[in-house]
Amino acid sequence: MLRVSKHTEDGNNKSTDLTKNNIVDDDSMNPLRNPNTNGKKTFKHAALPKWELMLCFAMMVGFLGYMKYRTGVISKEHLSRMKLSYLSKGWLPFGIGKIDAADFEWLFFKKKILNMSVVYEILIYVIGGRLAEAFFPKFRNHFILVFSIGVLTMRMTTRVISLFAAHTTVAYLASRTGVPFIVWLTGALQILSVVADAAFYRWQESLFPGFALEMIGFTFGVMRFISFGLECCNNPKKYGLFEFLLYNFYYPLWTFGPVMTFDKFQLEINKESRLLSKQELWHIFKQSLRHIFWFFYIEITLHFLYFNAFHRHRAVFRKLPPGDLAVLAGCHMLFFQNKYVLMYGVPGVVALFDRVNVPEPPLCPMGVYSFREMWRHFDRGLHDMLMRYIYIPLGGSRYGLKWASFSSFVAFAAMSVWHGNSARHYAWAFFNWIGIQVELHVMGLAWSPKAVEYQRKLSGPMLRRLSGVVAATNQLLLSLFSMIFIAGPLPIFFIYFNGFFIQGFPWMPVILFFFFYFNVQLDYEVHRRFTFERVYNKKYI
Repeated sequence: MLRVSKHTEDGNNKSTDLTKNNIVDDDSMNPLRNPNTNGKKTFKHAALPKWELMLCFAMMVGFLGYMKYRTGVISKEHLSRMKLSYLSKGWLPFGIGKIDAADFEWLFFKKKILNMSVVYEILIYVIGGRLAEAFFPKFRNHFILVFSIGVLTMRMTTRVISLFAAHTTVAYLASRTGVPFIVWLTGALQILSVVADAAFYRWQESLFPGFALEMIGFTFGVMRFISFGLECCNNPKKYGLFEFLLYNFYYPLWTFGPVMTFDKFQLEINKESRLLSKQELWHIFKQSLRHIFWFFYIEITLHFLYFNAFHRHRAVFRKLPPGDLAVLAGCHMLFFQNKYVLMYGVPGVVALFDRVNVPEPPLCPMGVYSFREMWRHFDRGLHDMLMRYIYIPLGGSRYGLKWASFSSFVAFAAMSVWHGNSARHYAWAFFNWIGIQVELHVMGLAWSPKAVEYQRKLSGPMLRRLSGVVAATNQLLLSLFSMIFIAGPLPIFFIYFNGFFIQGFPWMPVILFFFFYFNVQLDYEVHRRFTFERVYNKKYI
């Protein structure tokens, strides 16, 4: 999430002769970049023998195949012990007739987005926007605003509308003050109104029936309130009520995001109005097919693999052997990313009709072995928000590594409050912050004179294997800390931890390490062949 220094990422390798093993001026994911210099020295991995790559590939195929197979087996074995409230009737004409319905976010997404009323809304929005663009280009944004507010008011009850109107008015008045402290204080109080106390939240829900259905949109809205207000502090007379309402209630991004800073939104929404080209329409079509594929992939998977439901049945879950816990954790990691590809990607496709390019969907967690790169490329919009409004204003890396650590700590703290203000969120943020600090210091040691001298003595493939050992350990810890967030309540995470490192010791940690080692070597090869930028910025899409 938090860059120590800003640097470009290009595929052109500007050489420096630090070692014989291809240390070049190109940005990559290797955790050997020196954080204490302004240089761009990174380690460009050498090629491994083909047989070694094939071994890594075969082992990963075997691991992933077994993960899916074993999850299906234990799902059938424990089906009779699971409550039907977490398993709903499936729609496939084959299988066992049940679908895992234990993940709240996925169910909420399907309810809010994947229904016919929303399909009609999108059709009217797209057609109306294109007509406005063709005949009244100066008023296209006015149509977007009227449509967005109109749809949202039709969805909400009168009381919920009044609550949102009050929050919106307060946020706009705070932005008019031009004082960052007032903007931050207003945003903090607004987000705490829904995450600070469960009893207070339930009281709000009783007073404003239907508010729970719009709470996710509200939390994203608070981020937009803050972004607009802080931009107004720099340009108090440049932006007014129209820009504020258009940004906050923009139809495609209201409910599920992703987060998009106001400055970037302004650049995107105010592009020259013209009819979409054939290339743009073809891109939208391809993106639509891509998300349709992932929707059916997830739904079919949930018909056979009940990994979400296990978390709701702790009596069953805690008795599983360490190997079964490992395959469930793997399924959860992949499902979490697939889910957010759709939750962020579908709104992004609708926004493409307005030529608004939103932050790319998250990367696969198996393709990231650095804490910093996970935060940069999983939720890219949130990363932009934290960098622009917290990390950089607090000083970032301009005053050294210690100040950068402090700035990142504040950013992680703010993120944990926004996500839910619970012990689980604080633990998740803290351990990931620790992971970044350790990573930076290890990189500094790796570029010390003695370490560089040692690297000169190794062959390219051997140095790649050594780097893979470090990166695999890093990816294991990154995945473990991510499970604090993904698993849900902390007791679930403790069951995983106990199974991996206490009950399963010593063989389970060894198996997990080799799994991540083989995976990292494949990641290295993909980056070596296709460049870091192409993979992590999804240029292949």
